This record gives sequence, C-alpha cells and structure tokens, in this order.
Amino acid sequence: ARDAEIAFLRSQINPHFLHNALNAIAELCVDMPDKAEQLTLQLSRYLRSCIQFKQLDSLTGLRNELELVEAYAVIEQARFGERLEIRYEVDADPHMRIPPLILQPLVENAIRHGVMSRARGGRVTVSVKRLDEGEVRFAVEDDGVGMSARKLEEVLQPDASKNGVGLWNIGRRLKLLYDRSLRIDSAEGEGTRVTFELPVRSPDG
Repeated sequence: ARDAEIAFLRSQINPHFLHNALNAIAELCVDMPDKAEQLTLQLSRYLRSCIQFKQLDSLTGLRNELELVEAYAVIEQARFGERLEIRYEVDADPHMRIPPLILQPLVENAIRHGVMSRARGGRVTVSVKRLDEGEVRFAVEDDGVGMSARKLEEVLQPDASKNGVGLWNIGRRLKLLYDRSLRIDSAEGEGTRVTFELPVRSPDG
C-alpha cells in the first residue's frame, strides 16, 4: 500500500505541465537560447526533485522544497510573463526537515486554478514564518478567482484525476505524519489562502 502511495505521488508530475514547459522552451531556442537553456535546467531540477524521494514519510530540507517551488515558478513565469507574479516571504531555518512535495503542489494549485483562471493573472505569495522556537507556519496565498464553499468541498475530495496531487492528499499526509490539518480560506473573486503549521522536528520525534 505504501509503494502504491509513492507511485501515486510520483505520477502527479502533470503531463500537461510538461507539455507546456517543453513548448515554452522550444519557442525560446531560436531567439533566446540562453533563456531556453536556463529553463531546461530548471525543468531538470523540478523533475529530479519530484521523483527522488523513496518513501512517503521521507523528509527533505526546507531549502530543497523551496528550490523545487522556484524551479516550477520560473517555468510558469516564462509561459505567462507579466500575468504571473510570485513572492517569497521566508523566515525559517533552511535546514528544517519537512515532507517533500508539500509546498510545490499548493503553489501549482494557486497558479493553475487561482490566478491563471482570470485574464489579468495575479500574484502568488509563498510564506514560511517561524512562530516560535518550536513551530513554523507555511502559507500559500493567491489573489485569484477564489472558490465557493461548494467548490472548496469538491477540491478536498480524494479525486486525483481532477485535482492533481490535491489538497486532500497533502492534508492526509500532514494528518498521518504530524496529526496536523490544512486550513483553507477562500472566497469567490477574492483569492485563496492555504496554511498549516509544522513542528521544528521530524515526525518521529
């Protein structure tokens, strides 16, 4: 069952995203080869980070997870240009151990289903703030289209075909590893904010 869950997480490398990323790189090859090379390296980093963990409860460094987020964001910004703004507010130990693929899918959701669902685009803010010596708060916030209560209920269902890695899966991992929960605040036309706290220690103590 655990191997099946690992395979599931690895399968969430979205084929549609890969298709768009490769098209964006191809378009840059002639006129901006240096930029195309940079994006290719970012894509390589993204793919490597997505598939390198070997078990569901393995941990990675906060710095590594943020590098994965940045690699993904750079590729998306190359596609969407000025329509997409990404901000980072990080005040925590970069060596803190966290579950892999815990932030990047939230950023992906914010971009794909939040700010890029409207013509003018918008901003995604990734926040990692130390609350005290024992707790760190993680937040991904966008000023996109937001969700109704009914839509929020839908995206919290375990339906991988609709929601990618999905909020349900991330929430389940947090519950299993830390007995923590996701908090989601959203309103139509106002954006979405997803937050959770983690202790500054490994799940096994």
